[in-house]
Amino acid sequence: MLTALVLLSAAPGEAQSPIAQEPVAQQVLVLQSVDRGNLILDYFTNNFRVELDRLVTRPVNFLQITVGRAGLVTRDFVKPGATVIDVGMNRVTDPAVAAQLFPAGHARLASFQAKGSVLVGDVHPEVWDVAGALTPVPGGVGPLTITMLMRNTLSAAKQRVG
Repeated sequence: MLTALVLLSAAPGEAQSPIAQEPVAQQVLVLQSVDRGNLILDYFTNNFRVELDRLVTRPVNFLQITVGRAGLVTRDFVKPGATVIDVGMNRVTDPAVAAQLFPAGHARLASFQAKGSVLVGDVHPEVWDVAGALTPVPGGVGPLTITMLMRNTLSAAKQRVG
């Protein structure tokens, strides 16, 4: 039984964030040594699409996604009450994509129509209906990323000064 999944991206410029990816990936690797029901899946491996399609038949309790593909993860991938960490940041400018993500009358679709773009994550908005906890995009993991960046910058400055 698959209980945890981390979806990663390795393409230059696509949602790369060691701050977000490495800690959770390390935790899942530790869990894998105890329970084979945990999986780290990289978007740019040969079997990504096959494994992703198999997930529909075995939704997960925990999912972290940092792929850079708007709405990639749908409600079929997530067990009711699951924890979902969406690290993806995707600017949607195509009206057809926006219409697939948001139903008519949705506030985010209205925002898209007014501005011509909208910022969304890798998780389809319909997942809000089934997930127990889901980080929003925008406003979810961004503040943590900024905090860690500032911490690392301060640490590097202290090391340089001596």
